[in-house]
Amino acid sequence: MNKKTVVLAILSIISTGALASNAVLNVEGQIQINGSTVIGSDGKVVSSALPASSGVTVDLDKYYPKPGIYKFQYDDTYSDEVCTDTDNYISDMKTVFSSECVDVNNNPTYSGGYTWTNNGDGTETIISRNNFNGQEIIETTTNDLEVLADYDSIISLGSATGYLERTTVISTDSEWNQVGNISTYARAKSVLGFITSVKVANTTYNDCILMQNIRPWSGTAEFDIYCSDVGLVLKTSGSSEGYHLVSYTHSGSSVAYSVNASSHKSVDKNIADKARAKLAQSRTVN
Repeated sequence: MNKKTVVLAILSIISTGALASNAVLNVEGQIQINGSTVIGSDGKVVSSALPASSGVTVDLDKYYPKPGIYKFQYDDTYSDEVCTDTDNYISDMKTVFSSECVDVNNNPTYSGGYTWTNNGDGTETIISRNNFNGQEIIETTTNDLEVLADYDSIISLGSATGYLERTTVISTDSEWNQVGNISTYARAKSVLGFITSVKVANTTYNDCILMQNIRPWSGTAEFDIYCSDVGLVLKTSGSSEGYHLVSYTHSGSSVAYSVNASSHKSVDKNIADKARAKLAQSRTVN
């Protein structure tokens, strides 16, 4: 039997027994498998008994978009509509997201979007706009933002990194929100493999990765393709399957987006994910 498996089995038995009946397994000295020590007399698992890392690391910053305008398209599974989303990454302090849908006769059925601003003082302001059948609703909310856990920029292939924030509403004119409301937002991601090139909507992208994302509103793993300097190009699974990049234009700015600190909030969190989720939910309800 592989000694790594034995160590995990021993640890599992100890943990299960302790939880079930507070039983204690007392071992004097070392634990060995085939003459090799797997748990030392200090109670610690020796490094040679731990699962080995692939040794391959991934720089996540490389696979996030540069400042510019990115357009995505998908078929809305709820209503036989074709929708186009536009992400306008102005800077790491401000970004604009918009969405428009048309029916099978190309008649407009929905438009909406968000403007997200990092106020530079630990707060964020989100201005939302939703338009259904000619009725436009604009709401402004300012939140106190606390980042409890942040993404790592560089991770090992197959390992995960996560983000967790807590927001408290400071001011709002939304009828669906109120001052003092507290929300949390969490997300986990891992890189599963490298893709040399992929063709999406007649455009070939090079140097890409397959990323597994676990988003709070779906609760399931989704598998997306990200490419160097462009970011997301295709969602391959889940409720957003088929969501793909149709065009992009870099602004020429030398500002580099980072998955860490405040910059990734505009690229990866608020507008790109939270906005899409909320807009999709709004279309469903209405």
